[in-house]
Amino acid sequence: MSYWFDTPPPEGTGGCVAYADTGSAWVAAGRPVAPEGQVERAAAQFVAAARQDRRRASFFAAERPMVGFDALRIGDQPLFSPTRWLAPSTHGRTGCGDKSGARASAVCASAASSRTRCE
Repeated sequence: MSYWFDTPPPEGTGGCVAYADTGSAWVAAGRPVAPEGQVERAAAQFVAAARQDRRRASFFAAERPMVGFDALRIGDQPLFSPTRWLAPSTHGRTGCGDKSGARASAVCASAASSRTRCE
């Protein structure tokens, strides 16, 4: 990985971008790290620096869209809510997330402390 640093404020944002140079593009690993409200400006400066080096620029795994940039959604990250795992199953099956299936599999699915033991 390489790192691009923007000029410090007030001329720049002081932001940083981690990226890989593929030879024809700078592919950033996520959004720029910059002060709140300066992320898009840092991204624009990064794109300008890439162009100056005759490279295209892209942001991979940027999480949230950035104003002024096109976004292509390529997948979703799972959201886990362990508190919902304790709810009874609505599928009528055991072993698929309900407590009785967890007990049958010797899995402990409750709030735990350092003294909690699965029986």
